[in-house]
Amino acid sequence: MTNGESPTSAILFGGAQRIAIEVRQALSNVDNALLLKTQPTYIQHLSRLIADITQAEDGLAISLRDHNCVVISGKLTDEDIDEILRYLSDKLPEEIELHVQKQTKEADLILHCPIKIGKIVQIVPENLLSAPHKNDLKEDNCLSLILKTGDSFGQGNHPTTKGCIHALEWLFENNLIQAKTALDCGTGSGILAICSCLMGAKEVLGIDVNETAIHEAEINRDLNNLSPERFRLMLGSASTITPERFDIILMNVTPSIREMLLKSYQKKLRAGSIVIISGQKGTKNNGLQICQAYPTLQHIQTINISGWDTYIFR
Repeated sequence: MTNGESPTSAILFGGAQRIAIEVRQALSNVDNALLLKTQPTYIQHLSRLIADITQAEDGLAISLRDHNCVVISGKLTDEDIDEILRYLSDKLPEEIELHVQKQTKEADLILHCPIKIGKIVQIVPENLLSAPHKNDLKEDNCLSLILKTGDSFGQGNHPTTKGCIHALEWLFENNLIQAKTALDCGTGSGILAICSCLMGAKEVLGIDVNETAIHEAEINRDLNNLSPERFRLMLGSASTITPERFDIILMNVTPSIREMLLKSYQKKLRAGSIVIISGQKGTKNNGLQICQAYPTLQHIQTINISGWDTYIFR
């Protein structure tokens, strides 16, 4: 971080109330917040600095999450955020790695309680399984997916993840996933691949270019008692995979990655293969543009969650 002029607490927010620090149990609903993530060795130093900041009108809540993240939630303006970052820039050691993210209700936040997605899928955080009443966490008639959250995308909260799970549920209801093979491009935490297995997919290959994601997906695979043969993992790019082997392709990725991958799949998709695409804000033209660019794909359904579209093609 670079050094800058250090504002005092009074200058920062007009000085009135000391911010309360609390460990909150339901971060999934955090909106309009600032996430500050750093190495575990610096997290306490960071939290002490933040605790010295005061605000005149609306109090802020600071939440330590998994010992490497501080969440500042409240009515933060862009000016407030600039002042906070300038203050921290001056106070923190230069060698610190500080990752800053403005948080909204759409963010991929770590779960602190079970959540139900769609009609039949329930995500249960792994850390709750040691609770005295752990058996009460799982809902009847639900496919319970145990998830250990980490740095990889796919915690269950983001609208694109939810959209893909809704799409998989649609396949399940129409008997289009049972005994099928699937490819999960950019598997992240493995949440979609595991969900596919729980819905009856015969075999799923999850691939990711991130080694950390592969490691975390392996952990989640084991937590859900899936064999390495049922849910295989590969470090690498999907462009090297022959898509004819798969009945379903999952692509919850950014548009630029999607474009790169779909180009390699366009002439290789066999008749009847299903492609689930998510990863960008929905507009009226998104689905149409994909169909026009890839005429071999037939649009079946669009699922919109919080302004994000997930498409099912065939």
